[in-house]
Amino acid sequence: MLRKPRPDSVIGSQLPPIIKDDVDAMLFSGASYKDVQERLAEDGVKLSREAIRRYYHSQILPARLARQNKTAEELNKISVDGVDEATMRAIRSAALDLAASPSCDPKALSILVNLILKAEQLDQDKRRLKMLEAKAAQADAARQVAQSTLTPEERDAKMRSIFGC
Repeated sequence: MLRKPRPDSVIGSQLPPIIKDDVDAMLFSGASYKDVQERLAEDGVKLSREAIRRYYHSQILPARLARQNKTAEELNKISVDGVDEATMRAIRSAALDLAASPSCDPKALSILVNLILKAEQLDQDKRRLKMLEAKAAQADAARQVAQSTLTPEERDAKMRSIFGC
């Protein structure tokens, strides 16, 4: 036999829209069930913490997860090629804030960290390419000196100047 729900057990349809929006905002921002219960009591609405918990898990949590997944998908689409240092600092800061958040979405955090790692790898590749180009220029200069008609002493002096010895 089904029991009739207690009057303090339903949150969604009982509340006026303005109060419901306020409760939603509080729950989205991470307020405790007790804080929400106290806020509702200020407006003369009596709800149990269990009712608030059920509402959170049935309404707010799915919406919050959907928002986080959408954000994660958008972050995953970002290319790190051409991202300036200020943007990378902002991404690092966002990753730190997300990691410190009690409602951290591991998928979104993983995407942010991977984005940071991709950018750092790209920066390392650019530095490596620059070094290789410099070494190739040195090798070309040394090859020209080796094929020149300079005396051995002049050739050694030129080689030292090329390689900085």
